[in-house]
Amino acid sequence: IGFYAIRKDSLGLFMLSGVFLGIAFLTKFYAIFMLFPLAIFYFRNRQKKLRHPLVVLAFFLPLVAFLLIWYQGVCGINILTIFWQDDFKFYNTAGSMPSYFFTFNYLIGNLGVYFLAATIISLLVSTLQRKIFRNILAADLICMATILLVLGIDTFLALGLNFKAPYTGAVKYDYQSLPFFCLLAASVLGKCQSLFMTLKRKLNRSWLFFGIACLGAVSLVIAIFSNFYNVNLYSQLTTIAFTVEGTAGYAFSNSAQIIEPNSLVYVQYMGFALLLSGLIWAVKDKLLKNRRL
Repeated sequence: IGFYAIRKDSLGLFMLSGVFLGIAFLTKFYAIFMLFPLAIFYFRNRQKKLRHPLVVLAFFLPLVAFLLIWYQGVCGINILTIFWQDDFKFYNTAGSMPSYFFTFNYLIGNLGVYFLAATIISLLVSTLQRKIFRNILAADLICMATILLVLGIDTFLALGLNFKAPYTGAVKYDYQSLPFFCLLAASVLGKCQSLFMTLKRKLNRSWLFFGIACLGAVSLVIAIFSNFYNVNLYSQLTTIAFTVEGTAGYAFSNSAQIIEPNSLVYVQYMGFALLLSGLIWAVKDKLLKNRRL
């Protein structure tokens, strides 16, 4: 809604977007990370299309109103309580200092190598082939900038300020970057198709980038099946841990395990197959077109 409001330069849509931000912010303070892509998109379009300078005020008014109603009205406590969170009260002990690679370790261990490979390849293809992907390059860069900002803040809080929660609970902080990893990784499929249309019989530079994009697409497919397998595996565990280094990390207790053989496992597989078939059906016309070519 925020992106649509910026595109339309609509005061009403900005307020509606602010309402959803207020609801999300009261649910979890991590919703503040959504301001990063919106801010980048806003400043990119500000000089070109936006005419109303009050849209920023309209966007934040619902958030302030929600906070005042909840904290001052419902809870009867000072609104400044939002700045006194437990995450910023406890520090890492001397024997458990985070390394410079704890965020990278978290991504490798939890997102997986194949998913990260698909993301990196997708960004490289659009960056190195700017003429072909000039319409989506800005969106890719916004996704990447958001990822770096989210991961950078978590790294700064853990390494620079030595807070314990952003280090051991990297899953809570870095999770906000997951949608943007997904957008970048998923776009590699469309980039494969676009590069396929540029191929000629004679081997040239286009074949190289098409091959790289195909490698990213294969990595994405492997990541999808690998991660789905892990979802079923985790559903059988009593505790799900997201580690950053060694045994340091954040764990969730699973009070409702799904033990095989269980009908719910097969429902998961059926749902997964239905989702994939729906995606294939949505692009069937493009696939048939490529086949005729």
